[in-house]
Amino acid sequence: MWNPASYDQHSQVQFGLAQEVIEQLDLTAVGSILDVGCGSGRVTAELAARCPGARVVGVDLAPEMVDFATRSYARPGLSFEVADAAALEFRQGFDLVCSFACLHWLSDPPTAVARMGRLLNPSGRLRVQLGGQGNMAFWLERVEALRSSPNWREAFADFKMPWTFLGLEPFRRALGDLKVERLELISRTGCLASRQAFKSWFEAGWRPYVERLTELELESFTDQLLGNHEGEIKVPMVRVDLSACAGC
Repeated sequence: MWNPASYDQHSQVQFGLAQEVIEQLDLTAVGSILDVGCGSGRVTAELAARCPGARVVGVDLAPEMVDFATRSYARPGLSFEVADAAALEFRQGFDLVCSFACLHWLSDPPTAVARMGRLLNPSGRLRVQLGGQGNMAFWLERVEALRSSPNWREAFADFKMPWTFLGLEPFRRALGDLKVERLELISRTGCLASRQAFKSWFEAGWRPYVERLTELELESFTDQLLGNHEGEIKVPMVRVDLSACAGC
């Protein structure tokens, strides 16, 4: 299970990426928004704050995240629901359907993008960002090497990679008749101020790894992962950055 309060507090890298995208959006005529993979609800609440009077819905597969988001951020016009990004269904469409750091958790992100596109109102916009091919390669290679080492092999027996990091072509095909405004792999760097900030970020966001370890084991694992790193720690990332619209 996720720890929503910890994620809300320590997901500054993910929140920063989402804020960058939100700043690019023209929200002046947006009357309805669907945020797919809303997590703790922090980003969804930011969207709602920028669209007074809009109907804003955040969905997430994790009930504990939706419960936290509802308790922390819900208000008239802003609601949260448990839903699977791979099987979204709504009776009403949306002017904006977005997702910021979610779809790489799915085994088939392009199919989810196609389903999200079908939820757009006429002239609606799809805005998605997710981990792409090569995302977090530096740290992921270190984590994978460490978990496969003799000291950690037993704890990670039968472990499967939780993320799907793809290139662009599967998404281009999934968009179908939507007009593609932007489809790129972009590089970004997340910055964590200290070893402890990295550890908190790792514990909050790398749940499939963290769940295999006791509290003491996690401390040892992250110490070994960080080695001699001190001060600010950088997380190089590659993102699929996608914008498309219906009937525009």
